[in-house]
Amino acid sequence: MKLTKEKIDELKEKYPGVKLWHEQTDDDDEESASVVVRSPTGVVFRRFLDELTEDDAKRGKAMRKFVDACVVFPHPKEEAEEVKAIFDEHPGLVVTLAGKLRELGGMKRAAEGKEL
Repeated sequence: MKLTKEKIDELKEKYPGVKLWHEQTDDDDEESASVVVRSPTGVVFRRFLDELTEDDAKRGKAMRKFVDACVVFPHPKEEAEEVKAIFDEHPGLVVTLAGKLRELGGMKRAAEGKEL
């Protein structure tokens, strides 16, 4: 499904003040699929961190649940099969989006503050 200017405006109106991030499966391909995620809520972020630290073998599932909780386009309920197909065909996209969502949630790779 293509992400149109109208859909972008609709998402911005539906999620005012919320950071949105768009990823495409292939940059130059007319047939590429688009996924838009919103920044994670505190509850979603804490659940992800809890699940991530519980069991190393379940990291992939924790990332997928984290991303799924933040997808806003394609519609996660009405177009659930399309979302599933995109992630099944492009599993690395889940990892990419999970990393971006951690950043949107305020997590940095390293502390950037300064000693007082």
